[in-house]
Amino acid sequence: MSTSPTYVSWFHDPELAEWILGIQLKRPSFAGRFLGAMASAARHANPEQYAKLRPLLLELKEHNPQYQAKIAPPSSSAPGSE
Repeated sequence: MSTSPTYVSWFHDPELAEWILGIQLKRPSFAGRFLGAMASAARHANPEQYAKLRPLLLELKEHNPQYQAKIAPPSSSAPGSE
């Protein structure tokens, strides 16, 4: 039995972060209450809880791939630090 990778949070999960954010931001449209609740649960979960939710989230993403929102990478310099 293989184990899933362990992530500190949904934001650090390269397979699911943009999908979860897309559901929360309703991109391209409202995902419904169930997917919204699952995305919210993922966003509020601690690492142990997220590890348990992750397999279900991956399956839900497989059936609902249309939700995506790009996560901007952190800027390399702070504003006004030129």
